[in-house]
Amino acid sequence: MTGKTPQYDVAILGAGLTGAALAGCLARNGAKVLILDSGTHPRFSTGESVTPYAAVLLRILSERYGVPELSLLSNFESTQERVSSHCGLNRTSGYLYHRPGMRQNPVESAQFSPGSLFQDGSHFFRQDTDSWLVNTAVAYGADIRQQQRITDVAVGEDGVTLSTGDGKGPVFRARFVVDTSGPASPLADRLELREEPTRLRHRSRSLYNHMLGVRPYEETVAAGDQRARVPWSQGTLHHLFEGGWMWVIPFDNHPRATNPLCSVGLVLDPEVHPEPGCSPEEEFRSFVARYPDLAPQFRDARPAREWTRTGTQQYSSKQTVGYRWCVTGAAAGYVDELHSCGLTASLQTVGALGWRLLDALRADDFAVERFSDVQELEQSLLDFNDSLVAAAFTSTADWELWDSWFQVWSLGQLLGLLDARLALSKYAENHRAEELAGLERCAPAGGMPDYPPLRELFTRAERLVRDVRTGDRDPRESGLELMRVLRSADFTPPGYGFGEPGRRHHGMSPAQTLTTLRWARSSRVPGEIGALTYEGLTALLRDRVSRKDVALKDQLTHAVAGLPLVGRPLRVSGPK
Repeated sequence: MTGKTPQYDVAILGAGLTGAALAGCLARNGAKVLILDSGTHPRFSTGESVTPYAAVLLRILSERYGVPELSLLSNFESTQERVSSHCGLNRTSGYLYHRPGMRQNPVESAQFSPGSLFQDGSHFFRQDTDSWLVNTAVAYGADIRQQQRITDVAVGEDGVTLSTGDGKGPVFRARFVVDTSGPASPLADRLELREEPTRLRHRSRSLYNHMLGVRPYEETVAAGDQRARVPWSQGTLHHLFEGGWMWVIPFDNHPRATNPLCSVGLVLDPEVHPEPGCSPEEEFRSFVARYPDLAPQFRDARPAREWTRTGTQQYSSKQTVGYRWCVTGAAAGYVDELHSCGLTASLQTVGALGWRLLDALRADDFAVERFSDVQELEQSLLDFNDSLVAAAFTSTADWELWDSWFQVWSLGQLLGLLDARLALSKYAENHRAEELAGLERCAPAGGMPDYPPLRELFTRAERLVRDVRTGDRDPRESGLELMRVLRSADFTPPGYGFGEPGRRHHGMSPAQTLTTLRWARSSRVPGEIGALTYEGLTALLRDRVSRKDVALKDQLTHAVAGLPLVGRPLRVSGPK
């Protein structure tokens, strides 16, 4: 430092969703915040599918830090009405397994939908949502400087100096710096934080784009072949094949849509699918042509921008916090887009870092020990997500293995979702920080509750799948064994059908919700899980009845808009 007083309390590098959300939380609570970004808004970004768990985390951040704008992003209706009409609807996560040269077998499909008590999620059109979050942070007092390339970071006893333009541009000073910028993190580069080679086991490469003319999958196959309770196009669709997967995230999948685009990405294990010597467009067309029921969805599709194709993209950091600095989000590490685990991890870290940083600013004490739990959280989450995605990729070797692994993961997600929703309900009533402490303790395991039999089930499943990867076990037999283990567990809520052979849709109707509530109160259910299920579902029911989750007007508008005649005036005339 030069000895001059820092101009800002916190400098945040990167104006994406993570950086903007953190900036808004800090600025709303009195911190003087500067956002620095080498690019400009609006801009393209992946990480567009919001899971139910991520939606609850947005509400928790909103409640804890007093930023109601974050809550608007937690459900589809308010996002589409109050933030951007370019966003899409996300009612379900759908999975379809494909084999080269063969028609898709409808039996080899699955959906996970939390149920009618949960609000519908969104597909974020990131160029809109990220810009909106930046403007929210600015409205709370944050400053933003775009097109500022950080070329040097100097951390001293009295603060941090950030230089731009190879020393020829503006110089900024702050008491603390948080880098959320991404793989080309200035802080990671300056402090040599990257692990070489990375400790992560998973390896994948990807190519992705926004496209026009992508057909809803249910319109490309015979009606009798669909077997989907929720139309595939009304959520995030995952096409699965050995050694990879494809995301299809439409933004035009509801009556009030104004955005004709669809996000499409192909993620591949480079050992199974090495990069060919052709353009990304040619690779994409050649790949989908191998699968008879995949090709029709993209027959008339055309790219809306240049394709992005990456090499192997996994990376990690040996350290994520230090004296007066933190790297987080995509600046700290990256695994894969599968299950939207990166977005969820970023929101978990924002929640854990925000209050600690505000306390440090008030105390003027930035000792590393204050933030050691943040580093533990970040590193543990990265390792957990690495194991999760590596196992998922291995599971694509056989449908039975994928299906059983997917159900184990979905069970953990469901119980974690109920745990988070119950914690939010309690915190909203009394605003005691200890109501959220349990979630932070569970966060390193992806939010999975700290219930030993559940953790043991996940560990057993992960170990079994790893044996498949090493060739020590048969994929199909391993899948059938894992399904038997899941079926014998006494802590699976019955309405979701986990462990039931042939069950393709994992979600609850109102009648199944009542059945699950009765199950949760019975003596044969482990007390901890019974209480979590009953209290979590009843908390959701109370909120739905009181309309706390979303304004009644927004709900009615979207419900009526889909009706043939009376809904016509409510449909937005857009560019389609």
